[in-house]
Amino acid sequence: MLTRTIHHGTWTSCGSIGSAVIGLCFAGLTIRWLGLADAGFVNAVSSIAMVNGTLAGLGIGTAAVRGISAAKEKEDWGRVSRLGGVTFLLSLSFGMLGFALLFICAGWIVHWAQYEGSPETARAFCILMGVSFL
Repeated sequence: MLTRTIHHGTWTSCGSIGSAVIGLCFAGLTIRWLGLADAGFVNAVSSIAMVNGTLAGLGIGTAAVRGISAAKEKEDWGRVSRLGGVTFLLSLSFGMLGFALLFICAGWIVHWAQYEGSPETARAFCILMGVSFL
């Protein structure tokens, strides 16, 4: 048990560190390519999208994996199919809701951020971040 815990903890730590390094690299590239002001706006909208994406899932994916695993172990393929379908529909519904919110609120987000660049470009970025929910 202790060996498995250490093994999983090591992989989790490596994943967290790798994710942080990749994020830092992309933040630097974003600033270099877009400039400081545009990159600030991009990071602000990305943060909003990430928080919404995390909250929108409501932990359904984790619960679904647990339920599907238990049903698969019992070879209850009907339950596996139902749980997979419901999880997909809920995920798609929350994704569409996130997209709709960013699409509808794009103008307000640009105004709230007091973005000094092109408002059309900023709204387009908000909409593209909304597409990432799908």
